[in-house]
Amino acid sequence: KVFCKEYTLICLILSKKQIPNIFYCKIMQFVIYSKYIGGRMTKHNLCVIGLYKTVKPLANRIADTLDMYFADIDELIAFDLLDVKLTQEVCGREYLLKIEKNKVKTVTSYENTLLSLDYSVLNNDSIIENIKDNCVIIYLKYSSDYVKSRLKKSDNIEYELFEDRDYICTQMADIIVHCDDLPTNKIIEQTTTKLQDYYNV
Repeated sequence: KVFCKEYTLICLILSKKQIPNIFYCKIMQFVIYSKYIGGRMTKHNLCVIGLYKTVKPLANRIADTLDMYFADIDELIAFDLLDVKLTQEVCGREYLLKIEKNKVKTVTSYENTLLSLDYSVLNNDSIIENIKDNCVIIYLKYSSDYVKSRLKKSDNIEYELFEDRDYICTQMADIIVHCDDLPTNKIIEQTTTKLQDYYNV
């Protein structure tokens, strides 16, 4: 009941202000409403994943559109360690994995945050579980043909892993946005629309 009154009041305030961009008004309602479903707290963060190089810039733009904080997990880890490759060589993979787990756990404890991270960080069950518990996972999906047509010959090794990784990301995702040949604004529009559908806003 408290939430219903709070949500209704905020919606009325938004409508009274007569915000010209009704789409932005809907997004604000989503941000507020997404904290509560059926009178209980729910996932308060988003995690954008993908297998193509444009995914992180897109994730940043989506965060800006939704007025959310943007956290690039890989950049945060690199900032802490200065040299990730050297750290792994000196301290071992297990030490780096511990750093990755702690960083993901810390960032997912925040509110109103959109996370983005490389597939390599997702290659751990405890990290995946933590993200699933705290984030709505959005997979910005590109088809294998689309990716292959844009890869260099030197990237063929990565392409060989693409099908398996695509399957894993598809199974993991709460929301899938098909991005082949779509401009940035259309990808953002589809993402926000699917989020509204997800939360029934």
